[in-house]
Amino acid sequence: MPRILNISTKKILLNVLLFSIFVFVDDQAPIITALPNDITIESYSGQAYAVVLWEPPTVVDDSGYYTVLLNPISGSRFGIGSTEVMITASDQSGNIATASFFVTIEGIVLHTS
Repeated sequence: MPRILNISTKKILLNVLLFSIFVFVDDQAPIITALPNDITIESYSGQAYAVVLWEPPTVVDDSGYYTVLLNPISGSRFGIGSTEVMITASDQSGNIATASFFVTIEGIVLHTS
């Protein structure tokens, strides 16, 4: 003959609550470190631009999953003057960190009449 167990609703709710306690809440933005210093270089013999390279910054996040965007990117062509390079790091929870540095190209642009 089968046994009938009397399980109370309170015990079932308690078990459900025990399972829901282990929820990971990520409310910390990624951390951007090893940001390049501002860069100043001369343009190439009369050119109105220079191609600039730099090491990417380091990003860490407590979740381990993040995306890094640089605008403009290393290896881009920069015109004479100063350009801000923006770094945006975001994680899968939507936390965002930003940082920036400047690339300045100095030089004389030769104009022909």
